[in-house]
Amino acid sequence: MTHNMEVQDTQVVIKVEAEGLCREDIYVELVGHDKLVVSTKTASRRSPVGSPDHESSTDCDPSVSEKKKEPVSRTPLGNPVVLPANLDLDSIVSTLKDGVLTIEIKKKPDDFDEAVTTVRSITKEDLLKFRQLARLEESLSRKRKRVEKLRTTMQAERQSVREAELRVVKAKVQNRNQKENERRIVDISE
Repeated sequence: MTHNMEVQDTQVVIKVEAEGLCREDIYVELVGHDKLVVSTKTASRRSPVGSPDHESSTDCDPSVSEKKKEPVSRTPLGNPVVLPANLDLDSIVSTLKDGVLTIEIKKKPDDFDEAVTTVRSITKEDLLKFRQLARLEESLSRKRKRVEKLRTTMQAERQSVREAELRVVKAKVQNRNQKENERRIVDISE
């Protein structure tokens, strides 16, 4: 059996000859990130529609092969298909119509391709600069924490100085009041 791959603007379309096969007998498997294998059940392969051995339309009913309890192995339909690198492998859709299995895989957005190219072009110098930048950011973060701690300490010290000044003023006022009271007592006693 042969396959044909067509690369379009937004997707890749792969067509595989599957004459006489039912959808339930065909497996589409991804091997790694770059190969697609299309295989079929060997033991439950049915006679093509229109052949003398073809029994009825229930041959494509999956419950028929389950009832037979035949051992199932898979036979690849041709060679694995090598896929381009820019495909969204989560978007694989397959349909079987008129003896042709059509597999459609969407392409990833161009931004992703540019990002991958950019990541691949990073040099050792870039990596060293990135590490140095990370260290500097870490150092800056530590210094900011120290400054914040010093700021908090200064605020606490200012508060304690204000409280001490207030105690001194209160003590002076009490001392003045006490001296005035003593003078009054002396004036009254004379």
